[in-house]
Amino acid sequence: MAHGFVRNGTGVETKLDPMEIEMISQLLDELCDLLSHDDDVDPSDADPLAVELGLESLDNGEVNPPTDPVMARLLPDSYRDDPVASYEFRQYTDAALRRGKIEDAEAVRTALAHAQSSPEGLVWVDDAEAPSWLRAINDVRLALGVQLDISSESPHSWEDIADDDPRAAQAALYDFLTWWQDSLVRALTGDDGF
Repeated sequence: MAHGFVRNGTGVETKLDPMEIEMISQLLDELCDLLSHDDDVDPSDADPLAVELGLESLDNGEVNPPTDPVMARLLPDSYRDDPVASYEFRQYTDAALRRGKIEDAEAVRTALAHAQSSPEGLVWVDDAEAPSWLRAINDVRLALGVQLDISSESPHSWEDIADDDPRAAQAALYDFLTWWQDSLVRALTGDDGF
């Protein structure tokens, strides 16, 4: 059973059972798959300067806003009232945003892979890695929230989902990740209470 994060020296730690590690890892893998472009240019073909500056999307042609609701939530328009400015901003930032989100998810995935070999399921997160963890957990929560139709107007709509509803497992995952992320924030800020 998962434990909340607690402070331990220059980082925080938590314990997960093998099923929890596998579940979170699978969600992170799915997130990375979502964020990856099928039509990406091979990195070896990209202009090295553009890659260094995070502007390789300029070489890849037009970058349109995502039509998938989950992707639209993960990569929203920057200027909702100005489609032209939003389009231009997306041209410069899309590839770097995707890459950053994938790197965050992979950092968490790597730590979870190490925890699988620990008999206690111990997961240790250095303070420097914590922002990646917060972003990755939040991205998975956002994706699940879209699938569950959770919004500011209906923040707890999953509570009414019946046990036999196909979304019940997603709702449980969303609830777990919300609690887990909160425990991470509390441990990082010194208000762990666990």
